Amino acid sequence: MNEDTNSRNLLISLIALQLNFINGAQFCSALAEWAKDKSRSIDSILVCNQAIDESTAELLLSIADKQQQQNNDDATQSIANLSAIDSSLMRSIALLSDPALDQTLSAVQSLRNATVRVDSDKNALKIERDSTTGRFTILRSHAKGGLGEVYVAYDRELNREVAVKEIQDKYAFDEGSRSRFLLEAEITVGLEHPGIVPVYGLGTHADGRPFYAMRFIKGSSLTEAASKFHNTSPLTSDSFRGVDFRNLLRRFVDGDGYQIIIC
Repeated sequence: MNEDTNSRNLLISLIALQLNFINGAQFCSALAEWAKDKSRSIDSILVCNQAIDESTAELLLSIADKQQQQNNDDATQSIANLSAIDSSLMRSIALLSDPALDQTLSAVQSLRNATVRVDSDKNALKIERDSTTGRFTILRSHAKGGLGEVYVAYDRELNREVAVKEIQDKYAFDEGSRSRFLLEAEITVGLEHPGIVPVYGLGTHADGRPFYAMRFIKGSSLTEAASKFHNTSPLTSDSFRGVDFRNLLRRFVDGDGYQIIIC
């Protein structure tokens, strides 16, 4: 099996881990099985182990394809560019003592060591809450989830309101949490769909904490609209033939259900 195939399988498993589709034990178990029989793909092993289902496997393959497209179809380079893979994770993989994985990790480390870190201060997005010198000024909190928090901000350059998502303070300096946040941003940037909120740019605070700016979608979400419909409409066959229900379906078909910011 060639190096590209090895890197491809490792890339898929890393994406699955960092998106919380699988846990650390499932990750190590699947890689160990794959190391013993490389004729099997890592996604098929995860499905066989019931760690993921077929639809999740298809999603993983699509995400991996997108990652490779952004890196000249190079799976090893894709791994090297994943901010989600840290030194502790690389050590866990190395403990499997598989020559193919060791070769891939060595190539990844070489690529990372050769990467020239360009000073991003000149071109990076700047965000300041307490002054008027940055591009964005935070106006108010909008939503909070498990890892991130979304704010409504004012974009001075383009004179508009935007949504700015950043990692919550309590996770700000946890390496794993920051890696997951950055991977989410990278994947979101690569997705294109009329109903997916477009990302305007990725930046960092002065202390290195990441954030990214998106279009701010005004109005209620599809979830809120659906709840309102069920709370105000009687659950009869007639209510599902009315204008309100047709409007709700139209929002779903138009992709409005995707226009939410996941925290």
